[in-house]
Amino acid sequence: MAQLKAVTFREGEVPQAREGAIPVQEPQPESGQESFPPVSDPACQTVRENSAAKDASTYVGQTFNWKGDIWPGTSTLASYEGTEAEHGRYFPSRRSG
Repeated sequence: MAQLKAVTFREGEVPQAREGAIPVQEPQPESGQESFPPVSDPACQTVRENSAAKDASTYVGQTFNWKGDIWPGTSTLASYEGTEAEHGRYFPSRRSG
């Protein structure tokens, strides 16, 4: 999880976001219940599961609270067991650590 946190945006890197308003969230324990019913189109269900990192071994979420807007944006970075991102293609070396 530390590696995923290392590639999230830090304060000042997103000028459109309010200062102090791009928190990173770690996974929360699941309650065992789905909070929403399945969607009617199976393809849409797949997209929803992917956006929630359902099968990920670990993930972090980041919320972007935009200047001049009440609606935030979110981003999810996930790691899936048995796979690895191609360094430089998907996660360029933009910072060390």
